This record gives sequence, C-alpha cells and structure tokens, in this order.
Amino acid sequence: MTEQQIDQTTDDTTVSGDATENPDLETTEIENPEDTQPDEGKEAAKYRRRLRETEKERDQLADQLDTLRRQVIEQIAGDSGRLRKPEALWKTSITVTDLLDDAGRVDSQKVIDASKVAITELGLAERRGGNYVPREGNNPRVGMSDSWTGAFTPR
Repeated sequence: MTEQQIDQTTDDTTVSGDATENPDLETTEIENPEDTQPDEGKEAAKYRRRLRETEKERDQLADQLDTLRRQVIEQIAGDSGRLRKPEALWKTSITVTDLLDDAGRVDSQKVIDASKVAITELGLAERRGGNYVPREGNNPRVGMSDSWTGAFTPR
C-alpha cells in the first residue's frame, strides 16, 4: 500500500471511529421510556388475555362441578330420600351449598332430610318401596290330586 492509501484508510477509520465514540446518544434513544411503553402495553394485554382465559376456564369447571353435585344429590334423593322426581328438590329454597359438608362433599344425611322437607312442603307423595301385591305369600295349598301322577303310572 502506498502512503496515500494508508492515510485514506486512517481517515475512514477515524470518521467511523468518531461516530462510535459517542454511544450515549444511541443508548439514550433506545432506553427512552416512551419507546418501551408500547412493549409494556403489549405485555399487559397478553397478561389480561391470559387472565380472561383462566377465569373462563375456572367458571366452566365450577359449572361442571355444580352439575355433578346436583346429579349426585338427585341420585341420593331418589334412592334414599324416597322422592319420585328428585328434581323437585330444587323447587324448594334448598341450594347445592346447603347440602354439602365442611369439606365440600355431598352430605347424604342432609340430602335425605332435605328430600323429606320437600315432600312435606310441596305435598308430594313419597315413593313406595316396590309393587303392592295383596295377599302376597298367602297362596292357599291345593290338595294333591292323583291326575298328574296317574298319567305316568303304568296301567
């Protein structure tokens, strides 16, 4: 390289060196809170969206749990509570939370008591245990006749 080319190269590096010697201007522009605020807004919006999705999922699970509890309560009221139509239990002032124990499980004794209250409040007929057959088990004895046995005896 000639001296002229070396001087030109040195001048080029100095010019570019001058531009990089003042990095405070570039850093200040990047760290300006006005520029980062849109990113914070996007991040906050992302968290709000996640919160809404989580709340929606929580509400769906709460509804599903309530439905399952109602089914269990109606099953107990139909079997043990002697209600013909267990859904009539909800026509009274009884709620699902009234029939739960301290741990949040369905208390079968509370369901039985509530179904008895529903029977008296609504004037419902209590479900009977089974079919009523009058004089069941009192079949009279019929005298043994020889006609059947006589049919198979040799003549």
